[in-house]
Amino acid sequence: MNRITTMAIASAAVLGIVGGTYAASSGILEGDDQGAKSSSGSTESGGTPTTGTDTPTGEPSTTPDEGQSSDQAPDSNQGELLYLEGGTLHDGDTEVLVSGFKVADVVGLHRVAGGWLVVESLSPQVPDYRATFVDPDGATTPIGELFGPYDVNTDGDSLVAKFKDADTYQVRDARSGEVTDTIGVKAKGDPVGGAVFANRDDVITTWATTTADQTLIGWNLYDKSQFKVKDGFNPAGASPQGDLVASVETLSPWCLHGGAVIGEDKWWKNCDIRPNGALAQFSPDGTEILGIPQQTEGFGPVEFLVIDSSTGKQTDLIKAPELAATAEWATNDAIFVHAYKDSDFNGGVIYRCTLKGECEVEVDSDRAVVLGSAG
Repeated sequence: MNRITTMAIASAAVLGIVGGTYAASSGILEGDDQGAKSSSGSTESGGTPTTGTDTPTGEPSTTPDEGQSSDQAPDSNQGELLYLEGGTLHDGDTEVLVSGFKVADVVGLHRVAGGWLVVESLSPQVPDYRATFVDPDGATTPIGELFGPYDVNTDGDSLVAKFKDADTYQVRDARSGEVTDTIGVKAKGDPVGGAVFANRDDVITTWATTTADQTLIGWNLYDKSQFKVKDGFNPAGASPQGDLVASVETLSPWCLHGGAVIGEDKWWKNCDIRPNGALAQFSPDGTEILGIPQQTEGFGPVEFLVIDSSTGKQTDLIKAPELAATAEWATNDAIFVHAYKDSDFNGGVIYRCTLKGECEVEVDSDRAVVLGSAG
């Protein structure tokens, strides 16, 4: 499952509000590096063309597989690098010119069936986002505005979130924005943002009466029934297989807990690690979780930690490259790390690092770069 990855203020991830790692300033990504206009134009569902401020020379070198249907699930592409550089979206050997996005505001980039999902931040203070589908020609379709952490399913065709025009969580088609399911949980409090897919038919949602009184409640999309997961926790991350979850408790010391979706009495606890983002990031096979040390302060992590998702015990430690900002799983044995070229946060560098700490540069750009979710 894909997770939101975004730069955020230091306290935000602790509170479970937004994704990302930890920056001394919330404004470090502000800039004017607009996406470039696609040669085919970019059209929202209402037919209104959208354009960026820069117009590149030449045609986009888009190379999708012939015969691929927009209804196809995305290729796993596990280990292939997905990123946005200026006005160009790169996915392996595929390049697509995109428009209408300010790179500084893009906080999520995901493969979905027939294209990609781009998520932009609408505010530096609160976790308001806008999701947009991009097809292989660079044309765009608005999916909706949402609040808090969200998730894309493993089939790459659905997005679950607390959408701002709905009073509860919804599942929407990740390509058209059509509402396919409405989460009918009955609970004390309100939906506060934070939903993930778990198992084949379940989603886990977050409800609260106060900041400290939050409950994780599951909803079965098949039989429309609900079940309680755990009290006192921020939004949970789930393994791609959906059988395991992990979440940070709402009160200090904000320890990370995890275990089976059903069976909270057997959950483990680790107070030395916190998620690399708002939601715990599981490896593709679900056996490990990527995080950073609990005591990380200031800009970016100096190291990444890997723990066993079934026990919570540390298995690896990766020294972060200089000026590292955030990371994503590449394969079960490696991660992608996004960093800046200098201390003024110019340009972007993407590394591929093994779990033993050996890092190689994959991208070195003078332009702003956004690292996508490889899952």
